[in-house]
Amino acid sequence: MMWTVIIGLVVFIIFMILEVMAQMVLADTGSISKALNIFIVFNKISPIGWGKYVGYIILISICARIIEIIGSLISVIPVV
Repeated sequence: MMWTVIIGLVVFIIFMILEVMAQMVLADTGSISKALNIFIVFNKISPIGWGKYVGYIILISICARIIEIIGSLISVIPVV
């Protein structure tokens, strides 16, 4: 049971990383077939570097969570 959760999380993280770059390829080319071609996505990530790319994704995720927390704290403030 626990292995299923771990494998699911690993697959989710891999697809999340590739999905962001696939969206960029789609915006760049306007072609869904090119965005779904995994070799084109890998070729777009390679010049950036995998370390920088994953680091940027982590940084963006952290910034999004901070904004989310601030937004939820603002929504708790009562309106007088």
